[in-house]
Amino acid sequence: MSYYTRLDFFWDDGDRASGSLTAEDVMTAARKDFDKFGWSMDVLDDLQVAAEGRGLDSIGFSDIGLGLVDLLREISSAIPKVTFYARGVGEDVFDIWIRQLRSGEVIWEIGPFEPPALPV
Repeated sequence: MSYYTRLDFFWDDGDRASGSLTAEDVMTAARKDFDKFGWSMDVLDDLQVAAEGRGLDSIGFSDIGLGLVDLLREISSAIPKVTFYARGVGEDVFDIWIRQLRSGEVIWEIGPFEPPALPV
C-alpha cells in the first residue's frame, strides 16, 4: 500500500426511505465512533472531500492504508439500505483497490494488486 491514498467515494441511495443521502449525512456517520480509530482529524477532512466527489483531485489520506475500509464499513453500517462504492488509488500504478459496501459489510472487493515482477 502506498503512503497516500486518494478516495473515489459515492453511493446509490435509490431505495433509501428517507430520501437522498448527502455528504453531511456521511460525515455524521463517520464522526459517530471516529475516536476508536486513533487517527488525526485530518482523516475526516479528507473524507469530506471524498464524500463531496472531489477525492481523486486531492492528495488524499496519508498512512492509513486499508484501515480506511474499516471507516467506510462503519459509515455503511450507520446508513443501511444504501450501497456505497469506494475506489482507493495509491501512489504506485498498481496500488488500486475497490470495495462495494452495504449495511456495514463488504459485498464485493478487488485489490490492492501486486505489481508485476520485473523481467530478469
